[in-house]
Amino acid sequence: MTDKRYKTSGYQYIRSFIDGTPNPLNGKYVPTLGKEGIATAFYGNPRQILATFTAKF
Repeated sequence: MTDKRYKTSGYQYIRSFIDGTPNPLNGKYVPTLGKEGIATAFYGNPRQILATFTAKF
């Protein structure tokens, strides 16, 4: 199988309008948490293979 990482969701805390669109100041994005802001990503589970077997006697 492959060892592939993929992002399922994430957050980036930057200054934005009420509807969520970024609001740059002088063409640069302004962080709202700390000096550098926070960017968080969540990754999906690795590939899984499942099997079910039934035996009748």
